[in-house]
Amino acid sequence: MKKILLSVTVALALLVTTGCSAIIEREYASVIPHSETPKAENDSKVLRVESYQEMVNALLYLVTAGEEEGALRLYNYPKEKVEGDLAAASLEVLEEDPLGAFSVKEISTQLTPILAYDEVDIQIDYCRTRAEVDAIVNAIGVSAIRNNLADTLEQFSDSIVLRTMYFEGGEEHIRTLIEQAYFQVPASALGRPEVEVTLYPETGAQQIVEITFDYEQSATVLEYRQSVVAYTAQQMLLEIDGAKGTERLRNIGQAVLDAGGLYSDNGSTAYDALMKNGADAEGLALAMAVLCQASNIHCDVLAGERNGAPHVWNVVMTETGYRHMDLTQGAAGMWDDGDGTESSGPFFSDRTAMEQNYEWNRSLVPLCGQQPEK
Repeated sequence: MKKILLSVTVALALLVTTGCSAIIEREYASVIPHSETPKAENDSKVLRVESYQEMVNALLYLVTAGEEEGALRLYNYPKEKVEGDLAAASLEVLEEDPLGAFSVKEISTQLTPILAYDEVDIQIDYCRTRAEVDAIVNAIGVSAIRNNLADTLEQFSDSIVLRTMYFEGGEEHIRTLIEQAYFQVPASALGRPEVEVTLYPETGAQQIVEITFDYEQSATVLEYRQSVVAYTAQQMLLEIDGAKGTERLRNIGQAVLDAGGLYSDNGSTAYDALMKNGADAEGLALAMAVLCQASNIHCDVLAGERNGAPHVWNVVMTETGYRHMDLTQGAAGMWDDGDGTESSGPFFSDRTAMEQNYEWNRSLVPLCGQQPEK
């Protein structure tokens, strides 16, 4: 089908709308293709149309405005093409435009020939409320999507609807971003929720993505555990001496291990690691990240593999640059008193990680082994 060209009015309106079924880069800019605004005839719901593309634009204009009815006045339009073009334009809005696919159930048309023009009465039946549409969040690019997801998970919200731009990753990519967002808020990573993802339409450079979350615990329980984790982290940091740099990182890691240690059957959250006598590798890594965030130390939680099995560890900023740090090695008594440049101490480089059969997505974390920029 022809590419839909949104009017400036429509484009701006779309940037503040969202979506049907019954979720940051905190700052970003948007660029939307330009096209002419549908011409109105003394009434914003009566639009002048002289071509197929103007017909599509007019329908989009009405949908964006949330109008349930409107009219198109067709001037100089080939009469033999009117009915076919109306059906095609309606289908294009319903199936190819994100807002149409998300919020519109049906578009009905009734043609009335008039001397100087043909008039088409439009009836639009919506499957979403205006409040649902207004709640849509704009997210341009991968970072904005992931940050919005992190905000949602941090608040234990049960859904979010995103209008994505410059993203064509599909459902599996969205699920990967949800996992990354989960690790981005370690104090709130208190059990992965069941996730349902629906895309409107299923492909395209612009889509509306509806995501729902089903948590095992209630929001009240999760909020309580979130506060307990944050408070416990602050208390633990008070007991850690005033050391800085790699020494402080090692002390933080040891404090996490002293709180319970590595017990794979206990759970996979920072709450398990700090409050329930230990956790698995994921829980230890999340607890490490909580304490590092409270200390204003850069610390990523990284999910990958070791020896071919799923594994989770950290990447931290040390005095000599970014390094891997795996608390399961500390639990196994593998830490020594080295300087952190290679495999010595708790910290090791990318090269050593590969030698020890770690595998991970290199794009998710900084290079480990290079000297930090001055």
